[in-house]
Formats: sequence, C-alpha cells, structure tokens
Amino acid sequence: MAEDEHSNIFRHRYGIEVLNDLQEVFLMYLKEAIHEDDMEYQKEQEEKENKNQHQISYSFR
Repeated sequence: MAEDEHSNIFRHRYGIEVLNDLQEVFLMYLKEAIHEDDMEYQKEQEEKENKNQHQISYSFR
C-alpha cells in the first residue's frame, strides 16, 4: 500500500514538472510568435508610411 502511495506521489510530482516544462516551452513559442507578428506589422506600417511619403512628394511636384 505504501508503495502505491509513493508511486502515485512520484507520478503526480513528475506530471506537474512535465506540465510546467511544457508550459514554459509553449510560452516561449508564443512570445516568439507575437514578436514575429509585431515585427511583420511594423514592417507593413513602415512600407505604408514610405508609400504615403512617396505619394505626398509627387503631389507637390
């Protein structure tokens, strides 16, 4: 009986560690994806701004 309890406690603790590790990995990938998305959005905004500046310069010619 004591062996079963010990085994269950071990599995429970090990399972929590695995879940914590998986959560860390997931958060790392999530942060990376958000960063990439932000960089892509920033690049698109810069391209729009450059296009607008280009159009403005033509309108003054």
